[in-house]
Amino acid sequence: MKTYQFAFLLFLTGFFFLACTSTDSSADGAGTNAQEDARSTTTLYLVRHGETDGPSSGNPNLSETGRQRAERLTREIGKRVDAVYSTNYLRTQQTATPTAEAYGLEVRSYDPGNMKKTVDQILRDHPNGRVLIVGHSNTTPDMLNVLTKSRQYSDISHDDYANLYEVKIKRSGKTTVRERRY
Repeated sequence: MKTYQFAFLLFLTGFFFLACTSTDSSADGAGTNAQEDARSTTTLYLVRHGETDGPSSGNPNLSETGRQRAERLTREIGKRVDAVYSTNYLRTQQTATPTAEAYGLEVRSYDPGNMKKTVDQILRDHPNGRVLIVGHSNTTPDMLNVLTKSRQYSDISHDDYANLYEVKIKRSGKTTVRERRY
């Protein structure tokens, strides 16, 4: 009988030891993987410019509502950005400026005419960084399609200014997109 009790006690001790070791390993591994993921992920925040004073053709300024939206953008992102990009139009520059100023950055212009080249350059210049990119109802979905290697994003409605896309690109190439309203 004592042999069975000893064997059972030995089994329980071994099981307890393995359970503790396994729990500790996976906690450490998860923490390390989460830290590695954070260091090896580039995050892009894509938005369309805010509401304008004039027609969408030409080069109108932001309206008061658009200026308020641009001011909210920094808070909506909620994290420091490393760079701010915008097309070379008043409405996009004015949308990008409050976030750039909040972090002491300059707004960099990009050419929406060659989206693949633009995306490659931004990713090369800001590996593992966080970047705000302000575009238009057609250029923002174009950039999303380049980033996701898909055609799933179509032009944003001309009266919709509230989309904020958070694009995470891991070193492995895996890309995730989270869309929210602001």
